[in-house]
Amino acid sequence: MIQHMNLVFRADGLNTGEFAFLMACCNHTDDRGYVIASMQQLADEAHMKERTARENKQRLIKRGLLATKERYSPKNGARIADLYRVNIDLLKQMQRTPRDYGPTMIEELTFATPEENSRSTPPAESAPTPPADSAPLLLPSSSPSSLSGVDGQQQESRGSVAGEREAAEPKDDNPTDSPAGVGDTSDVDKVMDAYIGAYMTTAGLPPRPDDVRSVHAGAVALLSVGRSVDSLRCLAAELGTKGWTDLVKHAQHNPEQARPAAQSKPWCGECNYGQEPMFPAARMREDDEGRMEKCHCHPGYVPKQPVHA
Repeated sequence: MIQHMNLVFRADGLNTGEFAFLMACCNHTDDRGYVIASMQQLADEAHMKERTARENKQRLIKRGLLATKERYSPKNGARIADLYRVNIDLLKQMQRTPRDYGPTMIEELTFATPEENSRSTPPAESAPTPPADSAPLLLPSSSPSSLSGVDGQQQESRGSVAGEREAAEPKDDNPTDSPAGVGDTSDVDKVMDAYIGAYMTTAGLPPRPDDVRSVHAGAVALLSVGRSVDSLRCLAAELGTKGWTDLVKHAQHNPEQARPAAQSKPWCGECNYGQEPMFPAARMREDDEGRMEKCHCHPGYVPKQPVHA
């Protein structure tokens, strides 16, 4: 909505990325500030990469300028466009004090035009300057009637997800008391850290609680039958990058003795956006099209084979 975009124009205290992301959101707001759009759509309209858009979204959420809720299809559980709401009231409080930019004098400006009766094509160097395109009319997206009261439910939803995540990732301050045959709890945590870290590096958001529980159960089962922690960490990281959740099945397809020994390659210093990851399986980088791929220092990196015509 154009009125909301004007509020962003006049808001004080926004950095360039926050400003661009809010402008993209306000391009689709209804009267109450609700937006239904995919992250890729907002990133494209803000002229930034999707990862950068997610970072700006998180900053705006922390500042209270944006609320969001993940949505999934009730038919097949597939991820659909997220629900956002821009805090219009807070934006109004952030308006800059009006400034005096000096006198505004209106003078006539003219454009070079060909002679009225001339039928000859003017030379290229004397071609008239094309007028600037006018700004397109921005229309708000339609607001579904089911959005009433959503903002109150968002905080409950986020809190419940966090609680489920904590329940799905048990911590044990005394790992030596772990039940026999299940494996050290700290080993399970290492496997889960590899899975969650790789998933967030690829998708830019945490995995769903059901997926975390599935991978956690598989890690406990495989550790109890003697599968090594290092092997499971690599397999769990592969699950995270590919969106899989069945660790046991993945381990069956990749028996430990058939996989090459995990050689710890030195970190190249460039992947993971220049920040050394906590574990080798998170050594990912963006390809030319913005998709995440394994870096050459990743333990599971396989060089691309040339395509022959």
